Amino acid sequence: HSLPINVIDTIKRGNTYFLKLSPRDCVLLGWDKELPADFQAQAKLTIDAKRRRSIERNHTATHLLHWALHTAAGKDVVQKGSAVYPDRFTFDFNSPPLSPEQIAQIEAMVNEKILENAPVHWFEIPLSEVEKNSHIMQLFGEKYESSVRILQIAGSKGKLDGYSMELCGGTHVRATGELGQFRILSESAVAAGVRRIEAVTGMNAYQKATRETSLIHTLAARINSPVGEFEHKFESILEKQKTLEQQLKSLLQ
Repeated sequence: HSLPINVIDTIKRGNTYFLKLSPRDCVLLGWDKELPADFQAQAKLTIDAKRRRSIERNHTATHLLHWALHTAAGKDVVQKGSAVYPDRFTFDFNSPPLSPEQIAQIEAMVNEKILENAPVHWFEIPLSEVEKNSHIMQLFGEKYESSVRILQIAGSKGKLDGYSMELCGGTHVRATGELGQFRILSESAVAAGVRRIEAVTGMNAYQKATRETSLIHTLAARINSPVGEFEHKFESILEKQKTLEQQLKSLLQ
C-alpha cells in the first residue's frame, strides 16, 4: 500500500547522494534498525511546492543581501556561512557591527532590486573562466569541479554581466520580483568579528510588517494618541515620568 515518506535532508558522501528520512517514518516502515537484505521498492517523488518556493525566495535573498552588504558595508565583507529555511534565513559575514542607518540602507536596496523584477539565471561554465573573473564571488577554501554552476542576477544568461554573480548549486526564483518583499529581523554577533543577519521574504515579511503596524496602533490607542502623533506623545510621557521620578527622589530625601 502507499505510505507517504518525508525526506528531511539530502546528504552527499563522495559521489553518492543519500536521502535522510525522519525518525518517525523510519519506525513506521520498520527501517529504524536496518534495511531488509533483499530491499527493493518503487517510490513516486512529489515536491512540497509551497515549501520549495519559500526556500527559493529565501535563497535568492541571500545573494541579494550579499550584494547589498558589499555596497553598504564595503567590499571587504566576506560571507562566513548561511542557513536557508522555508520561513526565514540567516547570513553570517565578517564585519564590525552595522549601524541602524546601514541596516536600513541594506533593506531598502534589496527591496529596490525586488521591484526591478530582474531575471535570475543559472548556467555552468568552466572553473578556469571563474578564476580569471574577479566579479564572480566564490567561497575560498571550497573544492570545485572543473565545471561550476553560476547564479547570476540581471543581465543576460551566459554573458556574465549581472550585478550579482556567485558560484551556487541551490534552487532559486526565476525573477527577483518573486521575493515580494524583504525585511531584516535582526543583526547580531555570533563570534569574534562575525555578524549574523536574520531576515524574511514573501508573506513572512508581509506578516512582520502587519504585526508591527498593529502594535503601533495598539500602543497609540493605549496612550490615547493618533498614530501620526504617537512619537511626540510618547516622548512627552517619558519626559513627564522623568520629572515625577525627580520629584519623588526629592520628597524621599
